[in-house]
Amino acid sequence: MSKVAPTISEGLYQRFLLSKKRINVLACENAMFNSEILKKEILKLGQLTEEQLEQVATFPNTAVDRMVLEDERNGEKVINIGVDFELAIERNKLVDPTSLPIKGAEYTDNLVKYIERKLYIINCGHAWSGYVGAIKGYKVMSDIFADEQLVEATREVMGESASLLIKKYGFAKEDLESYIDFAIRRFQTPGVVDTVARVCRSPIRKLEPNERLVGPANQCEENQLTNDRLLEGIAAVFLFDNPDDQQSRELLVYVKENGISAAITRYTELMPEGSMHQKVVQKYKQLQKQKGELR
Repeated sequence: MSKVAPTISEGLYQRFLLSKKRINVLACENAMFNSEILKKEILKLGQLTEEQLEQVATFPNTAVDRMVLEDERNGEKVINIGVDFELAIERNKLVDPTSLPIKGAEYTDNLVKYIERKLYIINCGHAWSGYVGAIKGYKVMSDIFADEQLVEATREVMGESASLLIKKYGFAKEDLESYIDFAIRRFQTPGVVDTVARVCRSPIRKLEPNERLVGPANQCEENQLTNDRLLEGIAAVFLFDNPDDQQSRELLVYVKENGISAAITRYTELMPEGSMHQKVVQKYKQLQKQKGELR
């Protein structure tokens, strides 16, 4: 967001000089509290003080979901945008909370539940299928989602996260079942070419405590809910081998030099004395054996 901040800052500065009305500035970026991040980047520039910025703009956060895929046409890299989308907006931070500035968006006073719904169901399921599919030797996501066993397993891991969100936020079970169906259909869209390397990139980041796999696994454990598939996905991340991915190389080297138990503690913060830690170690060994047998 640092790249767009100067242009937005200049526009808001001109509005301030002209005493224009306050406007909504929404960052439709795939990041937690995205508009707040943009606001901080604008303030870093020093063109406007925080008080001046508050006079001309408000920054409602959003939860945005749309498939963006790399492609190549006529020898040049391009981007393909999926047809399906979702946009949730913080209603209470709008200039006018009763207004609907973007048609088709969902307005909410609890944005976190929508952020977690996407992260813990769609992002979780996509990453899980990629890491587990990589162990089976798949290189392309469409091949993974043509494998009925992996599709069913992906549905199960999404279901574990859904059980958490139902208990935590009161989502209707039927609504989240439909949401999972919607996600699986997206992953199976004909003609969509997406690589396992892209989906599984930056594995260390995806092992962070609040991220798509460890986050729901921890919370399921706290709420006495099943997290077996989630733990399997965490274990699979430690076996992801992509020489072109710096984080993958770092992870594999750390496991080789320090052992899987130490690696789990370092990258997920799951402590050795905990049952989750021990289960991930066990699943790692099972997947490691499976990977060796498939070679």
